[in-house]
Amino acid sequence: MNYVDLFLLLALVWAGFRGYRLGFAGLVAGLTGYLVAALLSLNLTDPFVRWLDESFGICHKVANILLPYLPLPRFVLDQELSAPVMKQVDGWLSNWSLPFSLRARLWEVIEKSGGSSATLGETIASELALGLLKILAFLALFYISLWVLKRLAFKFVRSWAATPWSISRVLGLVLGLMSQAIYLALGLGILELGIEKGWFLELPFFLPLARELAASRLTPPLLDLFAWLKGLVDIQSLF
Repeated sequence: MNYVDLFLLLALVWAGFRGYRLGFAGLVAGLTGYLVAALLSLNLTDPFVRWLDESFGICHKVANILLPYLPLPRFVLDQELSAPVMKQVDGWLSNWSLPFSLRARLWEVIEKSGGSSATLGETIASELALGLLKILAFLALFYISLWVLKRLAFKFVRSWAATPWSISRVLGLVLGLMSQAIYLALGLGILELGIEKGWFLELPFFLPLARELAASRLTPPLLDLFAWLKGLVDIQSLF
């Protein structure tokens, strides 16, 4: 066990003690509630938007609203996707004030739609509508989940705190450990990515830290958790 393991172990012990002291309701009402709500929302956003689209055709309706406002000439938007049009799309999209991930996603969708009967404007508007709906759905699900979590915690757990080792405190300890493990996994994953990219090469503690991380026994399972979270929390999926 090295000093990285010692730091991680102390962080987990502190989180468990804090969770036991605050209880389940106290943790859910705090930052842990936001974390759980965010994870729930990220898992539910795609199926929720898919259900909305299949039930009400909402993506098509929003795309029709967005289509007239696309910053491209009308004769360009009305063209069916073809090789000449495809060559100009990258230049048009690079002039838009859009996040890089969204531009990359639009380009990917346009490439896959090549040869179809859809026009360039319909393809771009549909993808923009889908991205907008996913963002709105995520925000709505996040705040609804957070509200429900807080209400349930205070309603059903308040009566459990009558004894020192109550159900509320046990659940608080478990939830505290779980949430701290997620925070540590995120921190270690970002640190590991920075080491791989060489962001910390100029720092004096770079080599000792890299050696300690490589020798740590607790770091590998936390990095596995980070890999799972990275697959789950795919920001590009919002677009």
